[in-house]
Order: sequence, then C-alpha cells, then structure tokens
Amino acid sequence: MEIKCIKLNDLTESICENNFKVRYMLPGETAEFINRKHKVIHEVDIRVASPHRAKVICPIFYECGGCDFLHIKYNEQLRLKEDYIHKLFQKFNIRTTIHPMIKNDEPLNYRHKVVATATTSKNKLRLGLYQESSKNIIPFLDCYIQDKELNEVLKTTEKVLNKYKMSAYDINKETGIIKHIMMRKSLANGQMLLVFVTNGYLLPNAKKMIQEIYAAHPKIMTFVQNVHLKKTHLVLLDEEKILFGTGYIEDEIDSIRFRLSSKSFYQVNPKQMMKLYQKAIELAQITKDDIVMDTYSGIGTISL
Repeated sequence: MEIKCIKLNDLTESICENNFKVRYMLPGETAEFINRKHKVIHEVDIRVASPHRAKVICPIFYECGGCDFLHIKYNEQLRLKEDYIHKLFQKFNIRTTIHPMIKNDEPLNYRHKVVATATTSKNKLRLGLYQESSKNIIPFLDCYIQDKELNEVLKTTEKVLNKYKMSAYDINKETGIIKHIMMRKSLANGQMLLVFVTNGYLLPNAKKMIQEIYAAHPKIMTFVQNVHLKKTHLVLLDEEKILFGTGYIEDEIDSIRFRLSSKSFYQVNPKQMMKLYQKAIELAQITKDDIVMDTYSGIGTISL
C-alpha cells in the first residue's frame, strides 16, 4: 500500500491521506507502507523523498526511539521547531516576539552525560540503551548524540566487566550485579567521572577493573559505586561509595569552576549551555540594583 504524508503533528507524528498516521515521514513524501510496530516508516520504504530528508546514520534509529530527527537535515529541524513554537503561541493567542532558534554548531555527539544500561546477550554482559516505551535494552555503544570519547570508555568498560565475569542485572529475576554505567565529562578540561550502579553492595574485583579502565582512559579522575536496591526508573539512588579519586570532576564557565558529582544537575550539552546563559543574561538586562531569584538553579551556574 502506497501512502503520502500531508503534514506533521507535534513534530514527530506523520499525518498521511485519510488521516493515516505513521512515523518518520516528511510532508510531500510517498512510501510503501509495511505494517511494523508503531507504524515506523524506514528509509528503504520511501518512494518519493523530501529534499529535507537526511540519510539515517544510526543503525538502531528505528528501534531505539531516543532520537526523533536523525532523518531530517539540521536546518529543516530548526525550521520545524521554530514553526511549532509559533503555532503554540498562536493557539493560546499570545502575542510576543519569538527570536530565531540558536543553532548548535555540533548537533551530533554533544552529550557530556551518558547512561548505559546492562543486559545479557549470548551469555555476555552488554551495555546499551532502553528502547522507547519499553524495558527492552538494545546493546549499542556508538550513540550519535553521545560524546565520542565517552562511547569509547563504555566499550572498554564492557570488555573489562566481561573479563571479570560481572553479571548484568535481570529486572524480572532481580539477580545480577551491574544495573547501569553512568558517566560525565568536563568540557573545560576533559576530566571524566564513571559510576558503577550496582544491585547491592557487592562489586567483586573493583580495584582491578578500575586499574584496567583507568590505564586505557587516564582522564577518568574518579570512580564511584552507586548502591541501587530498588525497582525504579531512577538511575541513581542516594547511597554512594567513592572507589577512586574525589567523587567529582570540575568544569568551568567564564573562569568560575564547578564541581560535578554523579547527581549534580547540570546541562548535558555544555556548548549550547553557554549560548543559552549568554542569551538569557543579554535579554534579562540585569543591573547592579536588581534583585534576582534563581529558582530551580541546579548547582547555581546561572546565579554565579
């Protein structure tokens, strides 16, 4: 069955003729419809492509669901999002000036905080990403929105965990040790923090594993164990043990240094964060006589 996309709804839902709804089509495109889960249209299904379509570079794009726009050229992504904001304001009859979206100079590999979840595949521990709207974990360590160096550390960590026969946590059986690996990276100096999120207090051969991972990636300044004894969507819980280093790394904004621990609330895209803060300060036009309340301040980056 051939279908044609008429428009997008809320940016991610493709509306076709007769109000038929699919995903990952652009207005004006036609495709051969194959009845897949979530009505996902793959690149190979497209018969007439939009000039705004980009080649999908991620091999798990269609099953992961973590990215919505990898099939769209970046400038068109910006236009679609700006148009969406305009329509929202029109819907609620709000009249104001809407400034152009501030472009990200590096729209890929920008995340400086990453979480990889452990699963078992072919009797080995694998690290990967949750599939959208499910508890399924897709083994994958080349995510295109995560910092490349962090991806490489995750690959090393997966090898070392398997070398020492670490088991992945099984949510159904409530067995296994490793639940997640969480990492942060400083933009200012490249320092990294690595967290083993474990099902309980046990982490055999921790010292040996840390030595091997550190030998391959000496920019990792600290290793932490987060003790995770609950069934919850939260990646980190309260109880932690510093295994190596200080338990934090440092980043810098306009010569002000900040300590980042595993649970610090901090923007995951530091380069866009700088642009965001600069624009906010510019628009606020704060004078020395103003009193400013910084609510939801995280670690206080904007105030300082």
